[in-house]
Amino acid sequence: MPVRAMEEILAERHRQIFGFGHTPEQDRTLPLAHFARELSKRGLAITEYVQFHKPRNARRHAIALAAVAMALIDRIDAEFPGE
Repeated sequence: MPVRAMEEILAERHRQIFGFGHTPEQDRTLPLAHFARELSKRGLAITEYVQFHKPRNARRHAIALAAVAMALIDRIDAEFPGE
């Protein structure tokens, strides 16, 4: 099981919350489209870094993308419990 990736994604989500104030409570004030745009932006960056053979940068953005995806899931769960 690739534990390192999971640990880094959780660490990034922790950094987003405690370093930048992107708490679940704060995230609930943002529209769902905000998260979709952020995921799209990160996905495009990953594509460019892969294309130009910069795996370290692609990996860094993939970790951030996964952490934003976690925030989106929490946001959806808060707005639509039980869905």
